[in-house]
Amino acid sequence: MTEQPPQEYIPAPEETIAELKDAINKRDRKIEELMKMAYTDELTGLDNRRKFNEEFARRKGDIEKRSSATEGNPDVLLILDLDNFKIVNDAFREGHVGGDRALKAAAEHLMSLVREKFRVDDVVARYGGEEFAVLLKEVDVAGLMERLKLGFMVELDGEPTPITFSGGYTVVTPGEDVETAFARADEALFIAKEDRELPDGTIVRGRNRILPYSEDIKEEMEEKARLLQA
Repeated sequence: MTEQPPQEYIPAPEETIAELKDAINKRDRKIEELMKMAYTDELTGLDNRRKFNEEFARRKGDIEKRSSATEGNPDVLLILDLDNFKIVNDAFREGHVGGDRALKAAAEHLMSLVREKFRVDDVVARYGGEEFAVLLKEVDVAGLMERLKLGFMVELDGEPTPITFSGGYTVVTPGEDVETAFARADEALFIAKEDRELPDGTIVRGRNRILPYSEDIKEEMEEKARLLQA
């Protein structure tokens, strides 16, 4: 009797469909994982600069529609910078480990405050280094400062240490890109961090404050530019 060769196994149609669905699900999960990595700051878990810029661009149309349809509150771009962060990295024994802890604590504090005081869909991102960016939707600008209590505590070298922010913010103009709005908020941040001397010789220390962009700030920055070019 001649031995018959083994027959090739042919899966049933339902098995093939199940395998295809499983492969598609694995592919989709991998794509989602890669997208999250591309748009998330690894240290803090916040959105990164790329995600923030894309979200700003996505909302441009919404801002334009709202500006033409209503006299409601505007969107606001807020730029924040940790005060004395170089001291955190250089003066404490933990060095950059402590600095990383401060950045993560800052991110948690900032996210919690924005979710509590503003909207759950407002965008909070680590923009780079010790700098954070926040895009607030339809904000009552007159009451903004009252809700921005941004100091927090972090443990450095085993001791609770106060950390503060300086910041600048600007109303987002319909149709403008993120670079234009960011430049204004960044100028306000620069002035917020700067020490200044009053006419009577008194030194007013900068930092630990948040300033709105204004014509006064615009004129001051233009004067600084003229002095540099002189």
